[in-house]
Amino acid sequence: MTHNKRGWGLVVVLTASFLTQVLGTGGGLASVEAAPVNGAWRVDGTRLVDESGKPVFLLGVNYEGHTDRAWQLWEDGKFDAGLIDRDLAQAERAGLNVVRVFVQKPLRDNIEAGNWSKLDKVAELARQHGLRLLLTFNDYDEPNLAREADFDRKVAAHYAANPTFLGYDLKNEPQFGDLATADYPAAQTPPLQQDGFIQTYGQRMTNDEVKAWRLTQAGKNIIPARFDDRRAYLYANAYRLWVEFLAGGSAWVATHPGQTTLDYINSPDSNTWRAYLDALSGTVGKYIEVRQGAIRAAQPGALTTIGWSNSVLAKMGANNGLSFVSLHRFTGEGIGGLNVTIGLLENLRASFPARPVVLEEFGYSNARDNGTAVDPPLTANHETALWLYLYSKGYAGGFKWMLTNFPSGFNKVQNNYGLLDDTSGPKPAYHALRGVAALARAQLYGAGTNNFQLSAAGADVQYRFSGPTFFGGNAQSEAVSNVLTFSQPSPAPFVTWWGAGGVTEINFVAAQSGTVRVRPSAVYPQRPREKPVKLLADGVVVQQQVVDDQFEFVAAPGVRYSLAVPNTPTAFNRANPLPGATFFAETGHNLGAGFRAYWQAHGGLAINGFPISEEFAERNLTDDKIYTVQYFERSRFEYHPELAGTKYEVLLGQLGRLLTSGREGEPPFQRIAAFPNNRDRLYFPETGHSLSFGFRGYWERNGGLAQFGYPITEEFAERNPTDGKTYTVQYFERARFEFHPELQYTPYEVLLGLLGWQLARANS
Repeated sequence: MTHNKRGWGLVVVLTASFLTQVLGTGGGLASVEAAPVNGAWRVDGTRLVDESGKPVFLLGVNYEGHTDRAWQLWEDGKFDAGLIDRDLAQAERAGLNVVRVFVQKPLRDNIEAGNWSKLDKVAELARQHGLRLLLTFNDYDEPNLAREADFDRKVAAHYAANPTFLGYDLKNEPQFGDLATADYPAAQTPPLQQDGFIQTYGQRMTNDEVKAWRLTQAGKNIIPARFDDRRAYLYANAYRLWVEFLAGGSAWVATHPGQTTLDYINSPDSNTWRAYLDALSGTVGKYIEVRQGAIRAAQPGALTTIGWSNSVLAKMGANNGLSFVSLHRFTGEGIGGLNVTIGLLENLRASFPARPVVLEEFGYSNARDNGTAVDPPLTANHETALWLYLYSKGYAGGFKWMLTNFPSGFNKVQNNYGLLDDTSGPKPAYHALRGVAALARAQLYGAGTNNFQLSAAGADVQYRFSGPTFFGGNAQSEAVSNVLTFSQPSPAPFVTWWGAGGVTEINFVAAQSGTVRVRPSAVYPQRPREKPVKLLADGVVVQQQVVDDQFEFVAAPGVRYSLAVPNTPTAFNRANPLPGATFFAETGHNLGAGFRAYWQAHGGLAINGFPISEEFAERNLTDDKIYTVQYFERSRFEYHPELAGTKYEVLLGQLGRLLTSGREGEPPFQRIAAFPNNRDRLYFPETGHSLSFGFRGYWERNGGLAQFGYPITEEFAERNPTDGKTYTVQYFERARFEFHPELQYTPYEVLLGLLGWQLARANS
């Protein structure tokens, strides 16, 4: 972002029903606490992964320094490690994992003089707070690329073994003039500094016209004074063609509603500009070659990007040479501005199908150009909408602009983008980000994470994000299923999630103060009514009482509230990691020995879900015997010692039959008439039911009879107890299939019901 960048607002309201597999049973926002910085992160296809290969969503923030010295961070007399430490601690608490910092001239001069102390200190503080750094080079005017490449190489060599550095951004928001007027090494002259494009399109200005233009103020503003006549001639013509291309794109967009200049580039209507765009891309490529080449010479495999604010430059094919593609975009107010940003992001993702795409700068100011203020709860809604879009659609991440306010700046809009206010206190957007961070850190790159629906709601915006988590709404008072209602002074994000499988706890965090009304019986109908329910605020008991059907409290912003409902089975409590077992921080449970081998061999996370209990002894209702069992989100494993040494040593519980016991008389459960099997439909005489089309395909691809058992119903419409929505479902002996039309034509259009949770909850 430059000092005069503008920001607007987008009004949405966020609600969330965070279930256990997202935040962990009872772990709450502890799951957003920073992990230690160990190995380097890397690119794997269109996403980033950590040192163990797990997907990472970049939860980033731009940092220019403490609120009283933004853009003066590196200056002698202004560099204050104590203030930086405080700010990074705030970033850690928000759940962020990356901070983008900028090499400005004072820092460059220090390093060139052999003084690494400032950047070393920031790197050490970031490491202590579990944060990584994206270091943005060249945040100043320096056309000599050879000089910058030498500096890039020096920095990359100094930090080559330091995993705190996520990677390097070659320059913040380079524009057409930065690329076309830079001084490249002689052997790497870019196409726009040669005359091929003039031969193709013809000259727009003669040598004499360029000489005359250079004497005018307009010409002086465009053509660098250091250029000789030849370079001035080439650049003047390249610039005029650039202006023509942009004008053509604007005219096309004006007659194609909902489209952008990037769509114009894709259109045959822009074919006349192909040669010029090739020259432009070639110039971008030479810029990357010089800068990135120096970094990779010192640090092979280093991650690189460029922070493009010009979407046309971001679309150039030469960006395939970078590790990931970054866009800066500040959306206009209302759904129109958000849709433009979404359109640009989708176009870039289609243009770079093998590269991660990151929204490297976005945000909303709490001030407008006309001097009016923007309500902080509203900007919290705006930013949460973009965060959830990025996460739900599988982008590699985002970077909020920026961490701190800058009250002494000359531009009121620019001064008010911070997650932290003028006193370094958290704004509502900060509190809301903690919930989004918890979702992203759960690393759910699968079912439910790509369902994002956006629509206009009058002058505001309404959205839904569903799956294992539910967000949405646009009201001051909002109900989440039949469990909880939250009333607040104005629309602002809040998040709620509750445990299942016996972990009787309902959690809540709000971006602003409000009244919460909870019905514990809606989640835990079997709880003992004579025992008190306890309310904890950040782990400290603040209220307890015996309640029948409603518990009410006033929530302060940013506090994690936990409503502890009595009688929690021990096996479902969060556990400590056990030696030799695989520990899942998402739910706080271990998986080891034979159950782990079976889980890995039979669909793993996608089919069975996370473990939601430890191993324990339980009576099996189908045969009244006691077995060692372990519950998972979608299944229950049973150890059968009588079958030890055979492939049937571990069996799946018949959860489908258990949860539908007593419904045999309902039409979907009644046997149907037999028919011959055909290409589209199978009949199972064992249960008197059929299997066809999408459900049949899913059944056959994912383990068939051994994994799911026989169908015990036909397809029918049923309300999902997890999210309260109605889906087309079919029950099997060990599973329930759900058709999700909002995910049609994706790998997630058929999802498995959370029967493990459902049974454990029913028995709690």
